[in-house]
Amino acid sequence: MADTIPQSELETDASPFSRVPIEVTISVGVARPTVKELLQLKQDDVLALDKRIEDPVDLYVGDRLIAQGELQEVEGDPNGQIAVRLTKLVDLKTGLTANTIGSPRLSVVWHDPEFDPEQSAFYYARVLQIPTARHSLLDKLALGDDGIDTRRPDTIQE
Repeated sequence: MADTIPQSELETDASPFSRVPIEVTISVGVARPTVKELLQLKQDDVLALDKRIEDPVDLYVGDRLIAQGELQEVEGDPNGQIAVRLTKLVDLKTGLTANTIGSPRLSVVWHDPEFDPEQSAFYYARVLQIPTARHSLLDKLALGDDGIDTRRPDTIQE
């Protein structure tokens, strides 16, 4: 059996693996139609997703969530090519999360200018947590134990 390649060599440009392309999947949302609704779709129909246009997109390598980002147009591209600006990353070597956008705490006071105490009211707030390392990844990193079950994704978003 061949010797394993040292990690330090895998992380340098000298490694042949450093030039192997990988596919990153960008998920902009999910639709959940019934089979009946799906079979009735025709050209020019609109299939609604579970996200809004300004919501972050998820970046996956295989089934592993590795980052989130914002869609944007490639600057200067006359064809309108889109790209993703990375905004939230999970370091799979340390389990730490880099959060470059948003607020470190959630607090806001909001007053409804149209509030009528005689009318019933319902307010909805949506809060998204940035992707964070699962405890199984943190245990594996802390204990240096490759035998820890890591069949689940390394990150979770609640």
